[in-house]
Amino acid sequence: MYAGALLTRQESAKIAGRLAIAFGGDKGMSQQKIALLLEMMIDDGFTVDRANDAVKHVIKSHTAWGCEPPIGAFMSFDRRVKLLSNGEIGGYNQPDWPDVHMVRIEGISACRSAQGKVFFARKSDIAKYGLTVAEPKQLGQDWKD
Repeated sequence: MYAGALLTRQESAKIAGRLAIAFGGDKGMSQQKIALLLEMMIDDGFTVDRANDAVKHVIKSHTAWGCEPPIGAFMSFDRRVKLLSNGEIGGYNQPDWPDVHMVRIEGISACRSAQGKVFFARKSDIAKYGLTVAEPKQLGQDWKD
């Protein structure tokens, strides 16, 4: 779900400021721990958007105010979705797809890759990550962008 510029030391300075405001103080994250977290994010290939989303998520969900959140709370944040192919779900002729739905990824028309494949995702992932769904069309009909 995250494609874009990788987190750099320059971009991490903005995130460090946000972390210091949210979790600084006597019992909060030290500057050394913030630096360690950001270094780990860079090493793990976080994009700028993923790093920002991870920080926002922990700020919103951390309930032990006055105590620092663990580094794992930031590092485990991910929005990777398993995309399924037509073959993996049993083909178009399935009378009922109770657990999956066709999705649109990064504005790709017809949910198709450059190779003409159609993608599906589990309904739980669609709801969790707010994916855009697309209705199946009859054979020979074009998809609108």
